[in-house]
This record gives sequence, structure tokens and C-alpha cells, in this order.
Amino acid sequence: MFLNRVPEVDSIEELTKINERLDNAFVEGKLMEVLKEVRDEKKYIYNIDFSVCPYMDIEKWKEDKKGWGNIIELNTRVAYWRKFNALHLWFVENVQDGIDECQEHIVTIEHLKKLKEDLDKVNKENVENILPTQEGFFFGGTEYDDYYWESIEHLKSTVDYLINQHCTDTTYVYCSSW
Repeated sequence: MFLNRVPEVDSIEELTKINERLDNAFVEGKLMEVLKEVRDEKKYIYNIDFSVCPYMDIEKWKEDKKGWGNIIELNTRVAYWRKFNALHLWFVENVQDGIDECQEHIVTIEHLKKLKEDLDKVNKENVENILPTQEGFFFGGTEYDDYYWESIEHLKSTVDYLINQHCTDTTYVYCSSW
């Protein structure tokens, strides 16, 4: 489970178009030039991180871009969680309109504030109503044990940090992968 920071975009489709632009620049040998252009266009104050897909067959990608995915994934990882199924369920219900298909979803500052509100309210008496665990393949434990509450405390500090340092030229993107 990842939360990434990217330049401000209105949709995942807009982010995909930026990544496609970077893909073309990579193939043309102009990646660093276009990365700078994107940063300037978006007035993005952070360094732009990117990863290059190591499994990409560049020659086949040049022939037919469809079905090969992006070469470049533009993002800076700001949070990573492993087997925190309660948090994943929260994102599915509050960000993903109940659809859980391991897709990228924009997370607004309002989403983070709602998550903080829920984190501030959750306790041992109401946990099953506010941040319940869920079963599933690779989802980790479902007990409300010490590991669960340590994860909640860590999440609180992460969300507080993200809310307090949020800039208007930033978009957050959540993605899970099972």
C-alpha cells in the first residue's frame, strides 16, 4: 500500500498523460529536459522522482505502446504500509467509492483530514465501527492487538505530517497491490 506525492493533477488520467509524455522523452533521450519542463509547468517545488520499469522491452514499446504500460512512473513515495488491512478498507470506503481493484486513486487533503478525524476518534470500544480490520488474501491479521494499535499510532503521525506540510501544488495518489 503506497501513498505517493505527484505534481498537482485533477485526475489519474492527467497523471497518466504526464507519464506518457515522460515515456516519450525517455525514448527520445530527453527525459531530464522534459522532467524540468513538467516541474516548471506544474510549479512543483519538490524534486521529481521517477522510476524506470526494469522489465520494459523498449523496442517492443516503441512499436506498439498499447498494453505495455508506462516506462516512467512519476511519484515520490510519502508513505508505505504493509498488511494494514483496516487502512486499506478505509481508503476503499472513503476514497475509492467502494471499488477495490488495486487502481490508483487521488487522495485529497480533505480525505486526509477525514482520516485524521477518524484516527482521533478511534478507541478499543469503537474500533469495529471506525477502522475495522478485514480478511483477505495477503491482508495480514484481523486482531486488534498491539501491532494494530502501533500501526494506528504510526499512521496518526504520518497523517499529521502530511496535513501540516501540504502544499497546494501537490496531489497524493493511493495505490494498493496484492
